[in-house]
Amino acid sequence: MLATPLMQCEQSIAIDLPQKMLIWEDEAGEVSLAYTDPSYLAKKSVRHCKKKNERGNIMSRPTFEAFKTKALANSEVRKEYEALSVIYDLRKKLIELRKESGLTQEELAQLLKTKKSNISRLENVESHASPKLSTIAEYAKAMGHKVEINFVPIEFSS
Repeated sequence: MLATPLMQCEQSIAIDLPQKMLIWEDEAGEVSLAYTDPSYLAKKSVRHCKKKNERGNIMSRPTFEAFKTKALANSEVRKEYEALSVIYDLRKKLIELRKESGLTQEELAQLLKTKKSNISRLENVESHASPKLSTIAEYAKAMGHKVEINFVPIEFSS
Protein backbone atom coordinates (compact mmCIF):
# COMPACT_ATOMS: atom_id res chain seq x y z
CA MET A 1 0.00 0.00 0.00
CA LEU A 2 1.39 3.38 -1.01
CA ALA A 3 -0.06 5.42 1.84
CA THR A 4 1.37 3.62 4.87
CA PRO A 5 5.13 4.11 4.23
CA LEU A 6 4.54 7.65 3.00
CA MET A 7 2.37 8.57 5.97
CA GLN A 8 5.00 7.20 8.36
CA CYS A 9 7.76 9.11 6.63
CA GLU A 10 6.05 12.38 5.77
CA GLN A 11 2.75 13.05 7.47
CA SER A 12 2.05 16.07 5.29
CA ILE A 13 1.36 13.62 2.43
CA ALA A 14 -2.10 13.29 3.98
CA ILE A 15 -3.01 16.40 2.00
CA ASP A 16 -2.68 14.32 -1.19
CA LEU A 17 -4.29 11.15 0.18
CA PRO A 18 -6.66 9.46 -0.29
CA GLN A 19 -6.10 9.53 -4.03
CA LYS A 20 -8.34 12.15 -5.63
CA MET A 21 -9.74 11.84 -9.16
CA LEU A 22 -11.69 14.20 -11.35
CA ILE A 23 -14.05 12.67 -13.92
CA TRP A 24 -16.05 14.78 -16.36
CA GLU A 25 -18.02 14.51 -19.55
CA ASP A 26 -17.77 17.19 -22.25
CA GLU A 27 -20.50 18.41 -24.65
CA ALA A 28 -19.56 15.70 -27.18
CA GLY A 29 -20.11 12.97 -24.57
CA GLU A 30 -16.41 12.16 -24.19
CA VAL A 31 -15.50 11.15 -20.62
CA SER A 32 -12.13 12.28 -19.23
CA LEU A 33 -10.27 11.30 -16.09
CA ALA A 34 -7.58 13.28 -14.25
CA TYR A 35 -5.60 12.25 -11.18
CA THR A 36 -2.21 12.63 -9.57
CA ASP A 37 0.10 9.79 -10.48
CA PRO A 38 0.92 7.74 -7.33
CA SER A 39 4.59 7.51 -8.37
CA TYR A 40 4.72 11.34 -8.29
CA LEU A 41 3.31 11.33 -4.75
CA ALA A 42 5.90 8.76 -3.72
CA LYS A 43 8.78 10.77 -5.22
CA LYS A 44 7.44 14.00 -3.75
CA SER A 45 7.37 12.55 -0.25
CA VAL A 46 10.36 10.24 -0.33
CA ARG A 47 12.68 13.15 -1.07
CA HIS A 48 11.58 14.64 2.25
CA CYS A 49 12.34 11.35 3.98
CA LYS A 50 15.95 11.25 2.88
CA LYS A 51 17.26 14.21 4.85
CA LYS A 52 20.78 13.64 6.11
CA ASN A 53 22.20 14.54 9.48
CA GLU A 54 25.55 16.21 10.10
CA ARG A 55 27.35 12.84 9.76
CA GLY A 56 25.79 12.15 6.36
CA ASN A 57 23.48 9.41 7.64
CA ILE A 58 19.90 9.34 6.39
CA MET A 59 17.67 10.50 9.22
CA SER A 60 14.38 8.88 10.05
CA ARG A 61 11.56 9.84 12.34
CA PRO A 62 11.86 8.32 15.82
CA THR A 63 9.59 5.43 16.69
CA PHE A 64 7.02 5.98 19.42
CA GLU A 65 9.05 3.80 21.78
CA ALA A 66 12.22 5.82 21.13
CA PHE A 67 10.30 9.06 21.67
CA LYS A 68 8.76 7.70 24.89
CA THR A 69 12.14 6.52 26.20
CA LYS A 70 13.70 9.92 25.53
CA ALA A 71 10.74 11.80 27.05
CA LEU A 72 10.71 9.64 30.19
CA ALA A 73 14.40 10.34 30.75
CA ASN A 74 13.21 13.78 31.91
CA SER A 75 12.27 13.35 35.60
CA GLU A 76 9.40 15.88 35.44
CA VAL A 77 7.86 14.15 32.42
CA ARG A 78 8.33 10.73 34.05
CA LYS A 79 6.67 11.94 37.27
CA GLU A 80 3.62 13.23 35.37
CA TYR A 81 3.46 10.10 33.21
CA GLU A 82 3.51 7.83 36.25
CA ALA A 83 0.79 9.88 37.95
CA LEU A 84 -1.44 9.52 34.88
CA SER A 85 -0.66 5.86 34.26
CA VAL A 86 -2.74 4.67 37.24
CA ILE A 87 -6.00 6.15 35.96
CA TYR A 88 -5.14 5.22 32.36
CA ASP A 89 -4.55 1.59 33.37
CA LEU A 90 -7.81 1.55 35.34
CA ARG A 91 -9.85 2.87 32.42
CA LYS A 92 -8.15 0.46 30.03
CA LYS A 93 -9.06 -2.45 32.34
CA LEU A 94 -12.66 -1.25 32.60
CA ILE A 95 -12.97 -1.25 28.80
CA GLU A 96 -11.35 -4.71 28.53
CA LEU A 97 -13.71 -6.08 31.19
CA ARG A 98 -16.79 -4.71 29.42
CA LYS A 99 -15.67 -6.02 26.03
CA GLU A 100 -14.81 -9.46 27.45
CA SER A 101 -18.33 -9.53 28.88
CA GLY A 102 -19.67 -8.84 25.39
CA LEU A 103 -21.47 -5.67 26.42
CA THR A 104 -21.76 -2.35 24.68
CA GLN A 105 -21.62 0.87 26.67
CA GLU A 106 -25.36 1.23 26.16
CA GLU A 107 -26.10 -2.29 27.46
CA LEU A 108 -23.89 -1.74 30.50
CA ALA A 109 -25.60 1.58 31.18
CA GLN A 110 -28.98 -0.20 31.19
CA LEU A 111 -27.67 -2.78 33.69
CA LEU A 112 -26.37 0.00 35.95
CA LYS A 113 -29.50 2.13 35.46
CA THR A 114 -27.52 5.06 34.16
CA LYS A 115 -26.87 6.82 30.87
CA LYS A 116 -24.46 5.67 28.16
CA SER A 117 -22.70 9.04 28.46
CA ASN A 118 -21.77 8.19 32.07
CA ILE A 119 -20.19 4.89 30.96
CA SER A 120 -18.39 6.69 28.16
CA ARG A 121 -17.02 9.30 30.57
CA LEU A 122 -15.96 6.59 33.03
CA GLU A 123 -14.00 4.76 30.30
CA ASN A 124 -12.60 7.86 28.59
CA VAL A 125 -8.86 8.23 29.27
CA GLU A 126 -9.16 11.95 28.47
CA SER A 127 -11.76 12.49 31.20
CA HIS A 128 -10.62 14.64 34.09
CA ALA A 129 -13.24 13.20 36.45
CA SER A 130 -11.98 10.60 38.88
CA PRO A 131 -14.48 7.79 39.40
CA LYS A 132 -15.49 6.85 42.92
CA LEU A 133 -14.46 3.41 44.14
CA SER A 134 -18.14 2.52 44.64
CA THR A 135 -18.80 3.30 40.96
CA ILE A 136 -15.94 1.07 39.88
CA ALA A 137 -17.22 -1.71 42.15
CA GLU A 138 -20.74 -1.45 40.66
CA TYR A 139 -19.27 -1.50 37.15
CA ALA A 140 -17.31 -4.67 37.92
CA LYS A 141 -20.25 -6.35 39.70
CA ALA A 142 -22.51 -5.79 36.68
CA MET A 143 -20.12 -8.02 34.73
CA GLY A 144 -19.72 -10.65 37.42
CA HIS A 145 -16.46 -9.38 38.90
CA LYS A 146 -15.28 -7.79 42.10
CA VAL A 147 -12.66 -5.13 42.65
CA GLU A 148 -9.39 -6.17 44.24
CA ILE A 149 -6.98 -3.47 45.40
CA ASN A 150 -3.26 -4.08 45.52
CA PHE A 151 -0.50 -1.79 46.76
CA VAL A 152 3.06 -2.21 45.51
CA PRO A 153 6.24 -0.46 46.63
CA ILE A 154 7.38 2.48 44.52
CA GLU A 155 10.58 1.83 42.62
CA PHE A 156 12.83 4.86 42.66
CA SER A 157 15.30 5.19 39.82
CA SER A 158 18.61 6.87 40.45
